Amino acid sequence: FTHTLLRDAAYQLQLPADRARLHALALSSFEAWLGVPALPEIIDGEHTPEPHPADVFAAELAAHAAAGGDNPEAEQRTALYLFRAATFARRHDDTVLAAGLYLRASSCAAFNPAIQRRIRLLAVNELTLCGKLEEAKEQIAILCAQAQDAQDIESEVHTEYAPVPTFLRPWTYGYRGRAHKPARAA
Repeated sequence: FTHTLLRDAAYQLQLPADRARLHALALSSFEAWLGVPALPEIIDGEHTPEPHPADVFAAELAAHAAAGGDNPEAEQRTALYLFRAATFARRHDDTVLAAGLYLRASSCAAFNPAIQRRIRLLAVNELTLCGKLEEAKEQIAILCAQAQDAQDIESEVHTEYAPVPTFLRPWTYGYRGRAHKPARAA
């Protein structure tokens, strides 16, 4: 299309079911061409997934997956590509984009709650790096509440130290003991 308005008008003329089918077709075509990366099982700052050819297009693939229908497979693909897009943005030092994509991925029901918390922690790290400290503080509060509700001590420790630089974090040196509340300045 030569003009954005023409493209948008043509898009709106499609019936919703036809649009969903076309999005699913576009997604499957890209996946046939690029392959499908595996859904990550371990998510933390120390184990990032290996780059995949689909990572460059991951944000667009997430949009196609989200618009491709309301089914568990589409939700899983949306979660996968949001996470991959955020990781790609992180690798390329686009902290603002990475933070937003990690936050969207952390809300995907396709990930189990422990992985959702780890993804939200990655978003907190990116928010801190790009200077959005108030947003990071809000996300830390949410993350602390989620970790306490789930009695997830490891996530709670990571959350308590989220704003601390990596080289000062105790788990960097193999600390995996029981959580303790760090002393806070009065």
